[in-house]
Amino acid sequence: MKNKTIVIAVILLAALGAALTVGCQASDEPADGGADTAAPKGQMTYSLPSNPTTGYDWTAFVLGGSSVKIDNSEGEYVQAPNTDGMVGVGGTQHFTLDAVEAGDSIVRFVYSRGFEATIEQEIILLVSVDDDLTIHAQELTDGGSYDGVVTSVDAAEHSVTLSTESMGEVVACFNEDTELPAADEHIMVYTNGTVTMSLPPIVNVIAWESIPPENARG
Repeated sequence: MKNKTIVIAVILLAALGAALTVGCQASDEPADGGADTAAPKGQMTYSLPSNPTTGYDWTAFVLGGSSVKIDNSEGEYVQAPNTDGMVGVGGTQHFTLDAVEAGDSIVRFVYSRGFEATIEQEIILLVSVDDDLTIHAQELTDGGSYDGVVTSVDAAEHSVTLSTESMGEVVACFNEDTELPAADEHIMVYTNGTVTMSLPPIVNVIAWESIPPENARG
């Protein structure tokens, strides 16, 4: 009985040690997010309601990652049927995403007036491309993006520690070719939707930007 108790104690200590080990690594634990929708192989169309008669329209761009490209950042606008000849009828903007290579990208859609700095609406997508170039799109929620202040920078691990309101302290790991933010910088990071169960949790960053936004890095 005593030996059995010792074995259990060793297992628990090993598990605790693994949870406390911090380092940039992949994870299969998904964060909460929107519904994942598979699209035809090699290409997908993302459609958004729009009404350019108000001066507003959608603009799209790849914020980070190289798995997809956008055919036209302004999309293709199709007006809704207007049999009554009404003025100010809206329609839909269609954006075509083409697969480039397997991997993840962050795509941003912004609804605004071109002559105004204010953004009326914003949608951030995690776009994943399989090895066979099938595209999946998932709208990011708070589980896929993190707003925080950089408390420390680890150049060797190419990572930073973030102080966030939603999850407390988070280790954010960046691609080797991505510029790291500076200590005390307020940033938003966009991840691949995975998070480890370690303390602190670790996330893999696809793109990031300063707050207020300047130029996205990814």
